[in-house]
Amino acid sequence: MEKSTHILAGAFMALVLVAAILLIMGRDVGERTVLLSFDTEPVDGETPLEIVEVLNAYGVEATFFVTGEYAHTYPEIVKSLAQDHEIGCHTYSHKKLTTLSKKEKRVEIVRCKETVSEVVGGEIKGFRAPWHRIDLESMMILEEEGFDYDASPIRSWGLFYPSVSGLGEVRVSSFLLVPLEDTIWIYYMRLPGLFFSVLSNKRTGLESYVFHPHQIIKEKERFEEFISDLKRENVNFISHSRLVGKHEGG
Repeated sequence: MEKSTHILAGAFMALVLVAAILLIMGRDVGERTVLLSFDTEPVDGETPLEIVEVLNAYGVEATFFVTGEYAHTYPEIVKSLAQDHEIGCHTYSHKKLTTLSKKEKRVEIVRCKETVSEVVGGEIKGFRAPWHRIDLESMMILEEEGFDYDASPIRSWGLFYPSVSGLGEVRVSSFLLVPLEDTIWIYYMRLPGLFFSVLSNKRTGLESYVFHPHQIIKEKERFEEFISDLKRENVNFISHSRLVGKHEGG
C-alpha cells in the first residue's frame, strides 16, 4: 500500500509539473517560424535526396549542414540540395572539435568551407559542430574565417558563456532540456499539443529542429506527416541564413 501511495504521489507531482509548464510556456505567440536542418555526412549516402523530395513537395526551405567528406564524395547531390536549400559546414571529417588542438580545429573548419564552397559555387556562411558540442576557441575561428553564424546545440564552456561579437548564434529547440533531433516524432506523434507547448523557445515564436538523413528516412511517412501538420498551421519555414539576415537587418 505504501509503495502504491508513493507511485500515485509521484504521478500527481508529474501532472502538476506539466500543468505548470503549460501555463508558463503554452500561450499563443502568434506567427511561428520554423527552422529545419539536416546534419549530413558520408553515412547518409543518397538519403538527402529523399528528404528533399518531401521538402520540395511542400515548398519548405531547409538547411543542410554537410561535412567536407560528404561534399567530396557526393558533389552532385550537394549541388542538387543547394538548388532550393541552404548549405552549411559540418567540419571536414566529423571530428569532435572539443578534443582537437586549435590548429586541428582550424583545419577541420577551413577545409570543410573550401571544399563545400567549391562544390556549390558560392560562399558558405553557416556552421554546426559535430557531436552537438562547440567551444569558445572554435567559435572564434569561425568568426575569423568569415562565417555569419553558428548553429551548434551545446556550448561546452558553461551556461553563462560570453558571446563572440560578429557571429550569430542560432539555437536548437529543446524538449524538457533535450535538444530536438530525430526522435522528435516519438513525442510529437503521441502528444503533439503537449510537445509544442513545452518547447524551450516557443515563447519567441521560433522552433528549430535537427535531423540526420539516414535516421529520419526510416520514418519518412511520419516525417512527411510532421511537415504536413506544420504547413496546415501556416508556420513560416526559413533557412538559418535568412533568419540571421532578418535579425541583422533589424
